[in-house]
Amino acid sequence: MLIETPSIHPLEELPTVREVLVAEDTIIVKRIEKDSEIYEREIEEYMRLEREIMAQIEAGIKSADWPGFPEYYLETEITLADIEVGNRVFVEADQNIKWAERFTATKIAIEL
Repeated sequence: MLIETPSIHPLEELPTVREVLVAEDTIIVKRIEKDSEIYEREIEEYMRLEREIMAQIEAGIKSADWPGFPEYYLETEITLADIEVGNRVFVEADQNIKWAERFTATKIAIEL
């Protein structure tokens, strides 16, 4: 897959077209924005749990799990064929890709 990556730093000559390789273990998802009311409830619950954990820490009780911050999007797995020209694509890799013209993606996400 070839993607265009317009430079946001005019003084850096970064690649503007990159070849993204998709391996068998590459995760491909679409992201759909959550309903704002659902997201707000998740934030409130996160803050409540955070206060609880902080109280436990202050009391000298160790907490086993720190909650992850709520995601703003729901993710659904898709296939490479579901990606269309014009989609906003986010690509993750297990290496620094700043200067890379070709790399293997660990995760590809499109936003709808």
